[in-house]
Amino acid sequence: MAPDAPTRERAGEKRDRSRPPAPEPLPRPVVDNHCHLDIADGSWLSVEEALDVIERLASSSDRVRAVGETGLDYFRTDEAGRPAQQESFRRHVDLARRLGKTLVVHDRDAHDDVLRVLDEEGVPERLVMHCFSGDAEFARACLDRGAWLSFAGTVTFKNAEPLREALRVTPLDRVLVETDAPYLTPMPYRGRPNASYLVPVTLRSMAQTLGADLETLCEAVDANTDEAFGGPWGG
Repeated sequence: MAPDAPTRERAGEKRDRSRPPAPEPLPRPVVDNHCHLDIADGSWLSVEEALDVIERLASSSDRVRAVGETGLDYFRTDEAGRPAQQESFRRHVDLARRLGKTLVVHDRDAHDDVLRVLDEEGVPERLVMHCFSGDAEFARACLDRGAWLSFAGTVTFKNAEPLREALRVTPLDRVLVETDAPYLTPMPYRGRPNASYLVPVTLRSMAQTLGADLETLCEAVDANTDEAFGGPWGG
């Protein structure tokens, strides 16, 4: 039986929505390669109009390093909507290839089709699997295609052992870290607002999973981020 409204409200009142405390700083800084500073609603645009805007923005400056996030999300899309989603993904892959930009891929419950589209369209020079969500087998398949795997707070969740196995099979020079803020806050703060300052929580968990020295992992992630997005940033 579903709880009545007052019960739901009381439950909601008990949920902690305050920002988690700042963690201990890392021995050296690393880049949160994926967070959402502003989430705009572009629903008034047609697909073609949206793609034109994206291409214009991606072509506007060398400081624009990536196309995406783009990809496939079958958690929210039923069978009827998937062909349109796949066509949009194909157009983004083509755009990244033509402009020499990094392709940042969102993949949720769509591993096989993500790989199929990439193989059919041709993998861009630089490929980042954002908020990696697969197991060790899928990790190897992405790595075989030259991808960097970016791990978010989900790698700290108790039920995420397959994801930690994926991390363990990822070479140190292919590991990235992100928050995907304001989503996916790492443990022990799951359910509270996320932000880039919490990257150290996830990175410490990753170092523990890998049995790696924390500073060594920080150095690798820092270098990997530059490489994955086309080189170091200028002044």
